[in-house]
Amino acid sequence: MGFLPASTLGSNPALKRAIASLRPGEMTGILHGLDGFHIVKLLGKEEAGQRQLSDPQVQSSIRQTLANEREQLLRAAYLENLRNRANVVNYLAEKVEGAEANPANVK
Repeated sequence: MGFLPASTLGSNPALKRAIASLRPGEMTGILHGLDGFHIVKLLGKEEAGQRQLSDPQVQSSIRQTLANEREQLLRAAYLENLRNRANVVNYLAEKVEGAEANPANVK
């Protein structure tokens, strides 16, 4: 799941109570929710609010986001290039078009 804001747990009060009672590193038992069963391990708690850009975690997160966006753009451009260079012949469509033009030649 990753880190979730406490506000996202409002739809499941039992899950919210169970997580609130945990300390970092602890796990819940099996929790039954509206959307299934859950076992949750609390990895840590972060204070709400903005963090400083000088924080190494923030810098790492920004670098990772930028790298992912660049990778997605490069992948999309590469795939578009491959599609543009591909020479695809649809023999079935040609056969259907030919049959419509000459109904006597249908086999």
